[in-house]
Amino acid sequence: MKKNVLITVVAVGIIVLLGFLGLRAFVGSIAKQRTCEWANIDNIEIHAKIDIPKIVESDCKYDKATNIKMSSFTLDKSIEVADYVNKNNLNRVDDFASLDFRRYLNIDKASVKTTSLYHKNTSIENENSYVLLDASTKTLWVTIEYQD
Repeated sequence: MKKNVLITVVAVGIIVLLGFLGLRAFVGSIAKQRTCEWANIDNIEIHAKIDIPKIVESDCKYDKATNIKMSSFTLDKSIEVADYVNKNNLNRVDDFASLDFRRYLNIDKASVKTTSLYHKNTSIENENSYVLLDASTKTLWVTIEYQD
């Protein structure tokens, strides 16, 4: 009887370990992804340390030569901007002139409202991410400069 219990415990342990290793490999493959086709939003969330909520539309461009991904998202109308800003630690843009608009995909500098912009810049191990939110249009831009 003890032999059967031991075999069962070992088998369950192996299954749990294999499941954990499989999940870890899956998340690792998402983190290494650079293209805009598969797991784009998940990849951006991992690298930019930001939540991408329900969206209406998006656009993405990855430049292999510079190792930079630029994406833009139109957020769903149901998204509460104040909650989103607080949850993702975005800061109001105080110095409009300091923004480098070349950093953001499909952004029209003339159409962006200066009073409703929020941003977040993150640098981790030589990898940089730039997030910009126009609260009035619920448009989110994210640029990631990958380190590897």
